[in-house]
Amino acid sequence: METGKRSPTKAMLSALDNALDADGELRTFWERLTGSGRPAYIEEIATTILHAEAVYEYQVLTWPAHLQSQVYVEACMRLGTPWISAEERSRRAAERAAYAEAVTSSSTPHLWLVVDSSLLERRYGGDEVALKQLSFILDLVDRDRLTFQVIPAGSPRHPGDSGVFKLITTDTGQEVGYVESRLEGQVTSSPQHVAHWRMLFAALQSAALTPEASRDALRKEIQVISSE
Repeated sequence: METGKRSPTKAMLSALDNALDADGELRTFWERLTGSGRPAYIEEIATTILHAEAVYEYQVLTWPAHLQSQVYVEACMRLGTPWISAEERSRRAAERAAYAEAVTSSSTPHLWLVVDSSLLERRYGGDEVALKQLSFILDLVDRDRLTFQVIPAGSPRHPGDSGVFKLITTDTGQEVGYVESRLEGQVTSSPQHVAHWRMLFAALQSAALTPEASRDALRKEIQVISSE
């Protein structure tokens, strides 16, 4: 705990709170700071990922922010947030692309991604945008920068009905979980919750195609788009 790699137990927090005569304030502060359900800003998570040791992620609808090409970001924003001006959209897309470049051009964090096969077939912005995005992912896979797996739509052991999530191993060795909704994200460092997500990610990987077969599925979808 002294090195910042482990969180204090509830018993330890209570003991420290009593020793400091904090009347429960220490435990309350800790839960707000790192406990289950704490709101997290997108910028906070982006910075955490940039400096992390490893990121494990499951996605269904869109590619992770740190794995998005600029044209893909622009297409998603144009369709998903039509109230944003074209100028603002271009600025944000450039920033997102720069962030993705910073993450993927470095040797860390180590990146694992499991996706539903339906993500490969989505055409946000049209075939040209999809082709550039899938080619961007394939390049990362070919360079062994990303460990990528696809879960077939017909998999009978698909455990992903609990929604998308990230597991992040920080540069201090601490593990945190992150889930995101349309309005906000929530982060937790609860050992129990993190352990549950660990088990769920392992189940997702076991239901998915092998990394080699997943790369073949990615190449096949690129060929489909190119021939249309």
